[in-house]
Amino acid sequence: MKIFKPETLKCGYMTDPIGIDDVKPLLSWTIAGTVSGIMQAAYRISASRNKEALIDGACDLWDSGEVESSESFGITYGGKTLKTGEKCWWIVMVRDIEGDWSEPSETAYFEAGIMDRKEWKASFIGLPEHFNPRSKQAEVQAGPPLPLLRKNAVIMKAIRSALAYVT
Repeated sequence: MKIFKPETLKCGYMTDPIGIDDVKPLLSWTIAGTVSGIMQAAYRISASRNKEALIDGACDLWDSGEVESSESFGITYGGKTLKTGEKCWWIVMVRDIEGDWSEPSETAYFEAGIMDRKEWKASFIGLPEHFNPRSKQAEVQAGPPLPLLRKNAVIMKAIRSALAYVT
């Protein structure tokens, strides 16, 4: 008896990425099984905002339906547009050329980054202007060695999750 399922799910060529700023990212997977040479004939992608709901079969973001295709690389996400910071949990099932459906993949996710510049709510930290070598105000002498960039914050509530976008 053959057993096969999609694995190595990726979004934007990354495993479970955060900060995706593409509204239609590319998805991909590989197929593993108990026999070699399994060829995909179709796939079905299901996506949800909630991992547990997705495992139970609910897909509030996207249900691709059965798509006749041997492609498993560069599949365009076709679901609802995510809001900044929103997670999309997704799974894949594939059908082989003999008509047998795989087990569902393990869940994977991607998280939307800041989709609109107007949403930035942070301030940038860095060197003072007179130490920036590209600045017209730069001093002739060398500035300090590599700076230590840090910011203190007081957290008033319990933290459930936190994310810092650093570039």
